[in-house]
Amino acid sequence: MRSRILSYSFLIFISLVLSPLSFSQEKSFSLLSRLPGKTLAVASFPNVAQLRQDFPQTSFGRFCQEPEIRALLDSLLTPYRPQIEMGISQAEQHIGMSLSDALGIFSGEVSLAIVEFDPHNGQMPLGAVFSLHYGSHKKQMDHFLQMFQELEDISFTSSDGSIYTSDQVPVCYTLIDGSLVISTRVELLQSIVDENFSSQDLLVASENFQKAQERVQTSKTPVFFFYLSTTQVYQQLPIPPQAHGMMDALGLLEIQSLALGMDVDDEHIGSHLWLQTSENRHGLLNLADLGSLPSDLAKEVPASAVTFSAINFDFGDFLNKLEFTLKATMPPAAQQLEQGMEQVSQILGFSLRNDFFASLGSLAYSFSYMPPQGGLIPRSASVLHLRDAQLFASCLDKLIARIGMEKKQISFFEQEVTYLLTPLGQLGSNPFGEMENGSNPIQGILSVLTIGYSGTAFLFENDKFYFFPSLQEAKGFLRERKGGTENLTQNPDFQNLQARISSQSSILFYFDGRKIFSSWWNTLFPVLRSFEGFIRKAGIPLETALIPETETLSKYLPPSCLTYSSDAQGIYFSSYSSMIIGPPTLVAVVGIVSAIAIPSFLKARGQAQESATLATLRALSTSQVMAQQSLVVDQDSDGYGEYCFIQELAGLVTPRNGEPLDYPFIDFDKVLPNGVFEKNGYYFYCYLPGDPDQGESAGEIPVTTDADMIDAQEQCYVIYAWPVKFGETGTKAFVINQVGEILVTDDHYYDGSNIPSSTAAYNDYSIAAGDFADNDYGNDGNFWYIYGQDYDREYGDSMSKEPAEYDEKYEESQEAEYYDDAKEAEAEYAKDYDTKETEAEYLEDGEDGEDGDEDEDEEDED
Repeated sequence: MRSRILSYSFLIFISLVLSPLSFSQEKSFSLLSRLPGKTLAVASFPNVAQLRQDFPQTSFGRFCQEPEIRALLDSLLTPYRPQIEMGISQAEQHIGMSLSDALGIFSGEVSLAIVEFDPHNGQMPLGAVFSLHYGSHKKQMDHFLQMFQELEDISFTSSDGSIYTSDQVPVCYTLIDGSLVISTRVELLQSIVDENFSSQDLLVASENFQKAQERVQTSKTPVFFFYLSTTQVYQQLPIPPQAHGMMDALGLLEIQSLALGMDVDDEHIGSHLWLQTSENRHGLLNLADLGSLPSDLAKEVPASAVTFSAINFDFGDFLNKLEFTLKATMPPAAQQLEQGMEQVSQILGFSLRNDFFASLGSLAYSFSYMPPQGGLIPRSASVLHLRDAQLFASCLDKLIARIGMEKKQISFFEQEVTYLLTPLGQLGSNPFGEMENGSNPIQGILSVLTIGYSGTAFLFENDKFYFFPSLQEAKGFLRERKGGTENLTQNPDFQNLQARISSQSSILFYFDGRKIFSSWWNTLFPVLRSFEGFIRKAGIPLETALIPETETLSKYLPPSCLTYSSDAQGIYFSSYSSMIIGPPTLVAVVGIVSAIAIPSFLKARGQAQESATLATLRALSTSQVMAQQSLVVDQDSDGYGEYCFIQELAGLVTPRNGEPLDYPFIDFDKVLPNGVFEKNGYYFYCYLPGDPDQGESAGEIPVTTDADMIDAQEQCYVIYAWPVKFGETGTKAFVINQVGEILVTDDHYYDGSNIPSSTAAYNDYSIAAGDFADNDYGNDGNFWYIYGQDYDREYGDSMSKEPAEYDEKYEESQEAEYYDDAKEAEAEYAKDYDTKETEAEYLEDGEDGEDGDEDEDEEDED
């Protein structure tokens, strides 16, 4: 039960973002504003109600509301709508209210804080506080609190009516200004409620906290905020001296705080990470210092760019810092790095440090764009700014010669372009041989470079090195540039994103997937349509006629960007995206996963429930033997016990002519009227010879005085199990008798309140005188076979016929004496017993029990 509550709580928590419910603006309690300065960490959804209002305006929110998208998803999910509705219904039954009312509880701030850590407190080392603003939904909140206490069997009391505590768990809570506030420590909760901290001692007064909020909450609608005070963590958590020394050498102790944030900014969803550090960084943090990117760097990039990435990174300076850090922390690693660079330099014929890295500048960028003539694959180019173009060209020539490639030149638009050509090889030669056998791994790598860079092109221009994957792409770029087309800095979408990012960014990645998506979508859609029949036959309810067109999807794909920057105060990552998941991925995930995974899950769940049902039947069989030998029921006091009904085994009634059980033999999930029990998606029912009136499950079973019936009950019983809902909770019905033999039928006949008769799986009409219909048709017309054995149906494909036809064919194949004997046995052992009447009684009472008694429903409503 606890796991169910957690599951539905999580469902509610996720759904609140997508549920446009009303909210109030009343002043409320804010945990963030009352936390003490010593707080270790806090995670918060600052304003759920505001998020509900603004989220539908984002690209992702509008995408979810797009009629074409909803029509496609509806078609994909229609086959599973009953399961979805059943899940929602079950959730509402468990929480005792509608999902809408439950979601209304989340109407403001939701926060969790770890204030202190005491490793010596064995009961609860963490001093934690949780708050949830429920606003005007106090009735729903009171219901949840009451439900939790009843489910967990916990009671809370309060001496002054403010803070409620419990002797059973180290948790206390209070309701204040429309908020539920829970804490693991009474004194901590009391201090927060009474505002015992001075303004200077509050977390919000901390400079680190203020700077973190400023950097990661950049818009009017913050979605999520997380703050970790590493300074407090280092003070409160015991760190071994050796680990402390290593952390200091790596510079990790200079991290003062960490913050994460998400926000909604018009159509974009922003994500931010902030590491606040001291100004004089060393160790690994020293490697994070990079230069700022020029604002006009994108002028060479076409305005129709698909991607644009740039970095201001000094390779030589980075290498020096890396070596210095390794020497201070891991000297052997520093030595290996130096030796490796020296070996590579000897093979290449030039120094990596003094020649190659020394020739490079600090700026590098690359971009890709869709060719104007059309195509599926974008063209691309990479650019390196050089400190010494002549030295770089010399290193490049030596590398080309070392890997055995040939250089050729050609002119395009008055520009000399060089392209590389792999020399003709010998038939059967393996360029990867030296790498595979390990004889010369460096040569193997060079061989791979020979293949990978064959056909590539490059050119030098004004201390810049341009590299292209092919000569054709070099020519296309020069043509585009000579044509004077608009560049990326003139693109309104890029300008919109650039206004949001830091001017001190050292790394930038820009992505506009609309053009490449359109090309691929328009190409793949006709192919997908031709496979619709195969896809639907595989069980995926895809309707290609409802797949949205390119224009519909593209408008929800505005460009996104990711940036990195560092300054004297810390390190900052920031991204702005149109969606958390792009439309093509979303459609694929929701459609394909829903169509494939859900049926597979339901099938696996049904198989698991059938296996659990077999285990329950075997447990019942064992319980019957133990109960009989223990004389739980001995109505004639002859020292031979009778078999029991399930109510007696479960300890729900006093056994006939016996004493109440101290410990039940077995337990069940649910008890229905007339002795029907539910467990793992299956119903169970036990018959004894004569089938005495079992009455309501909470009532008593009358003692039998008929000697013949008692003797028969000492000899046999039969227990049936059938699915609560055929196809969902199982596809088979089972039966077990006093011998322990289990039969199964997979004919679709028993479902829900359709209970098997006592002799449904028998060859005659009395469980006392008859035998199971092993690998044969029973009285119910179903084919029953021994579980775990192969079987051969006597009548071939007649299994598809109705039960009445089975009975007719069965009766024609039997002799009249057989039925006469069966009737005599039934009269002898089951006086005044009529299976049909018993079944009718169950159907009448069982349906009420399943659907719910009207009086009980009214009581639940009250």
